[in-house]
Amino acid sequence: MERLTVKGEKGWQSAEGISTEQITERLAAFENMYEALEKELIRTESSLDKLKAEGKTKSATFRQLFAEKLKLSEMIKRCDFWF
Repeated sequence: MERLTVKGEKGWQSAEGISTEQITERLAAFENMYEALEKELIRTESSLDKLKAEGKTKSATFRQLFAEKLKLSEMIKRCDFWF
């Protein structure tokens, strides 16, 4: 990934040759990704709840969704840590 910012004496600045528009587009892409992760986590949790209600907690589908939930949760936690 190409860095769009550099840390200078006055704090963070745009890297040489990088426009504010490029930085804004990258930020928007990050925000879109974060929102998509949150929505996918909600959908996954909903599917898990449905399977629990049906007593299918030992099924392969439940286990796959549980692993997906853990992955999504970890990705969101890492984003929260850095941002």
